[in-house]
Amino acid sequence: MLTRVNSSLLPVLIGLSQAGIPVQSKLSEGWLNNWLQGSVVKAALAWMRMALNPSKLRRSDLQEAVRRPARGLNQVSRELLRARSYSTDDLIRQADGLSERHAVSWLQWVQDILAAARLAETGRAGPLLDWMIQDLGLDRSAHLLDRNRTRADKAAHGDNLVALRRSADLLDQLDTFEQQLRQTVSGAVGADHGVTLSTIHRVKGAEWKRVIVFGVEHGSMPHVLAEDIEEERRILYVAATRGQDQVVVMAASERPSPFLDEMRCRPKPTHPEPALSSQKKAPAADPPGFDPDLFEKLREWRLAQAKERKVSAFIVFYDRTLREIAARKPLNRRELNAISGVGPTKMDLYGEDVLQIVREHTGG
Repeated sequence: MLTRVNSSLLPVLIGLSQAGIPVQSKLSEGWLNNWLQGSVVKAALAWMRMALNPSKLRRSDLQEAVRRPARGLNQVSRELLRARSYSTDDLIRQADGLSERHAVSWLQWVQDILAAARLAETGRAGPLLDWMIQDLGLDRSAHLLDRNRTRADKAAHGDNLVALRRSADLLDQLDTFEQQLRQTVSGAVGADHGVTLSTIHRVKGAEWKRVIVFGVEHGSMPHVLAEDIEEERRILYVAATRGQDQVVVMAASERPSPFLDEMRCRPKPTHPEPALSSQKKAPAADPPGFDPDLFEKLREWRLAQAKERKVSAFIVFYDRTLREIAARKPLNRRELNAISGVGPTKMDLYGEDVLQIVREHTGG
């Protein structure tokens, strides 16, 4: 199995390990330790730990969480957070001596911690990560960090965030999530047989009978940090020509690589396919009240925003969020804020634009 960057291999490794399939992987405990220290991943894990125990918040986690997403409170937090641990009530009291501007940001931060704690009551890592990425704004933090990078040969912060979320689909128990990550990677170290997991850059000249190219998606191929599109196309070509008999290309349906349209051909099978192989899952049903015309207007606006900001479209809003907006047709900030995927950051950045589109479409 081949991916563009190492972090994309992590959910693949987890899935194969859970299925009892041996792997030969370049991912090591040392790699994982470094990956867990990456800015956005480190912040996400800090938020997870705080959500699990809001009555005993570690100073180190608080200082990490106040930085990502940015709130302009770094210096304030260094001055105020001197004890080893705090409760949310302790943090609320800390706001008394702050300026009005800092107090508002500080109390909103505490409310976000409480919101994370409520989500943690489900015991699941996936929904909490969805909230952190979409509503809290870790996706925006990843984009801002990646904007200052120029190399596409290593994982971007956005790649790491996607890998973390996909891992949570497989390791969904929140209180053991980080521990299970470590155990899975350490358990795969040293295998001398099994499925080969590698990045594309490592396999030039190598071939296998069957190859799966995983994560062929917008933002990965072409990579969000890349400037040479022809080089990006060549990288996918290298991956797709490593298989002697069969190559399978996999991508998330919400953000497939634009290169996939260039690969729209299918050779005739050399043997009859099993009946089940031709069956496709039915697409997810649209929410009640869904307006396809409004959805298309929102998608056109999102594309324009993504081009203007030089980000992937899903950084602005996921399709599922736009579908929900097109179904519920919010006319004010309160109604828009009630939709999953519209957090404070996205409300500030895009709220008025979205509401204007809905109002003009509905005449509201």
